[in-house]
Amino acid sequence: MKVDHLKKWLRRLALLGFNAAKLYTEDTYQLPGEPYFGYCRGAYTADELRQINAFAKRLGIEMIGCIQGLAHLTQVLKWGHAYGEVRDTADILLVGEEKTYALLEKKIKHFADVYDSRRIMLNMDEAIDLGRGRYMDLHGERRRFDIFNEHLARLIEICNKYELRPIVSSDMYFRMGSATMDYYDPDAVMPDDVRRAMPAAMQLVYWDYYHGDEAFYLDYIERHRALGFEPMVFSALWTWVELWHSWALTLRNAVPCIAACKKAKVKELYFCMWGDDGAACEFDSALGGLVYVAEQAYSGAFSETKVAAKVAEICQGDYVGSRLAGEMDIQLKPGDSIDEMVLAMCVLWDDPLLGIYSEEMKLWEGDVWGDAATLYGRLASQLAEHQAGANGAGDLEHALNLAEVLKMKVGLRLRLDAAYGRRDMAALKEIAEAVPSMVALLERLDGSFGRQWLRRNKPFGLEVIQIRNAGLIRRYRELQERLMALVAGEIDGIDELDETPGEPTHMNVVGYRGLASGSSNF
Repeated sequence: MKVDHLKKWLRRLALLGFNAAKLYTEDTYQLPGEPYFGYCRGAYTADELRQINAFAKRLGIEMIGCIQGLAHLTQVLKWGHAYGEVRDTADILLVGEEKTYALLEKKIKHFADVYDSRRIMLNMDEAIDLGRGRYMDLHGERRRFDIFNEHLARLIEICNKYELRPIVSSDMYFRMGSATMDYYDPDAVMPDDVRRAMPAAMQLVYWDYYHGDEAFYLDYIERHRALGFEPMVFSALWTWVELWHSWALTLRNAVPCIAACKKAKVKELYFCMWGDDGAACEFDSALGGLVYVAEQAYSGAFSETKVAAKVAEICQGDYVGSRLAGEMDIQLKPGDSIDEMVLAMCVLWDDPLLGIYSEEMKLWEGDVWGDAATLYGRLASQLAEHQAGANGAGDLEHALNLAEVLKMKVGLRLRLDAAYGRRDMAALKEIAEAVPSMVALLERLDGSFGRQWLRRNKPFGLEVIQIRNAGLIRRYRELQERLMALVAGEIDGIDELDETPGEPTHMNVVGYRGLASGSSNF
């Protein structure tokens, strides 16, 4: 996010009662002497971070450094010539290697210098392959609890040197005690020696974006307290694997989390907004969600009328329009989790010939696509009535473009499946002739993707979305060419349309690579 746009967010956060913020920065900041750290990633300069810190401080907001101290470092470690010696696996740093700690000290010192806060988030979450790569080659197989604690001890030494209090995600402690590496496994067992070795100097984060049950949150808060820590709790506004902030998931999961934190008197509650798989979400669409959760947290008597008024007054946004756009994800029944929904992002990126997602959902949920086409048609009509310019909480013209594309894409696929199955050449010719209209909608959508991205962000990363959109357009043209060849009798069939897995995988949350091709070399 560009500095000026982030300042807008900070002003709104202050007005909503937020008093701390973290920019999740795996490698999106410049480090002296590390030319490939943040290369082509829109990295913040030290001056930019100091400017953000000073602005936030004037608003009463603590900017807390947020780095990765162990995992989620694929973007850096891919530069093997620069970072091969500190790589355990493609994602994880090599524990015990002195060059690893030299790099980590640079990162920690950097945030000690640019931010006033004396706290730093080290994360260290989801290090699933810890000790399973080059580390195992060098040291053999060791208990991961021990590897983790040894590494954490080194990081705490560095933090102490710069008078910073470390903040660490708790999930690896719970995962390593689970037979299935499941953070939320109620049967996870943590050995007593591991409990005793957990550094008292750190703050421990309980992050949970998935549960719709207040009792679950209360239980896990108490599990963290039983370890001797007052947890920071991280809930979320759902912006990842999304094209628009998912109101359904935020309401399902964040609202009971807030209720549990209030009941348990938790001292610090944060709301994460992730950008997995290309950050395709219109992030400003989450501002309405921030208003909603702030009202839930602070108000004794929650009022959606107040939420709508604050979205208009504080964010210059259209609450009703934002809620409508959030319906692009389809809950097949009320209360569905993300694993049970039809995700608009997956519909958009699904290859028009292969139809991986289309086939999966047909096998899993039966006749879902007719209802989806109807819903997207309704959304497009309703969003057309919200184009008056109140776009401070999400670009509603972009939302309309998304709805129009989804409507036509699902409609074309329904027609294609029916016509190809009975070899209705006249209908197949009509579908081929509709492709230019589909391409025009995709080109318009590509334009609004670029507009909202560049309004908010540095340009780096936009190439990912543009490459996907361009690929989708080319694949529709390929579909048109193949259909016309079939109609002309030049080919007997279309192999991609003849292929089906026969049974569902029951994995509806699929990233772009899993939708655009059956190949892993993509």
